[in-house]
Amino acid sequence: MPSTQATEPVRRIAQAQVGITPGPLSHRATFLFISEAWDRARELEFLAESYQGEPAESEAFKPEWFELSAIPYDQMPADDGIWYPPFLAGKKMRGHFDFAPDGETLLAHRVEEVAPDETP
Repeated sequence: MPSTQATEPVRRIAQAQVGITPGPLSHRATFLFISEAWDRARELEFLAESYQGEPAESEAFKPEWFELSAIPYDQMPADDGIWYPPFLAGKKMRGHFDFAPDGETLLAHRVEEVAPDETP
């Protein structure tokens, strides 16, 4: 179970940007994103298999639902097609993504699966 210190910001963001309260959160991945466009960003990725409330569009978020086999990775940031499939399949991962100065072109990446009992 992830710490409250790690999950409370996730809950606040989900409530503010999407209008939902996530159920139990599972820390599934930790990634370092590097680009001259934003320097470095460390992201912890969580999965909530349930939520309360009705997802709503906001300035920061437009909820859309897709079958897992129809997720439009070609319309998403370049890294999403690499880590989303194993993430959604229940894998835990860690790694890094190096982007060009434009912040969009993926130059290199490394993603490794971690054991289910390890912290990603």
